[in-house]
Amino acid sequence: MDLINELTRVLGANYTGCSSIHRKAEMFVFDPSGENPVIIHDGSNPELLKQLRVANQNGQYYFIAVDFCLTIDNTHFLKPNGNMADKCDCIIYNSNVLYFIEIKDRKKKAVPVAINEALKQIEKTITVFQNIGIDFIGTRQKVVAFTARRQFNNEPFSFSASKGSKKAYFKQTYNIELEDSFEIILN
Repeated sequence: MDLINELTRVLGANYTGCSSIHRKAEMFVFDPSGENPVIIHDGSNPELLKQLRVANQNGQYYFIAVDFCLTIDNTHFLKPNGNMADKCDCIIYNSNVLYFIEIKDRKKKAVPVAINEALKQIEKTITVFQNIGIDFIGTRQKVVAFTARRQFNNEPFSFSASKGSKKAYFKQTYNIELEDSFEIILN
């Protein structure tokens, strides 16, 4: 089953305005920060940063803004102290692969801190989707938890010594690969 159909089945119209379909060979994702959802754009507006490159080699794909856009029963995103837990920024997918994406600014925080926050946000989104019955795996060959830097400069985060253990944890716990880069390639 397709993720858009799953969202409709579970959420009704609560994702309207958060999703779009794209076919261009190259697009970019920009996180304007604050309480605004991420934006996918073609790169022609110089005011929108190119924080993550989407290289499309396989027809159409879907973009879903999650944080500050997708309305899911917020009780699922509550921390034990009652505060709201953060969600990942967006999801990009086609029939072969699905990416849970979080963009972090490594200038504002130490890289290990930024990576850990990104992974917590991605993990929370994955578990909420699982708990409310959204099948995001379906027939996909690959599902990826993906962290990206705030600036598109061909330098991915480095998970350093803990990279192997974090990758192993996501693979074992969710059957999801963990990647970090400045671009995703949809094929």
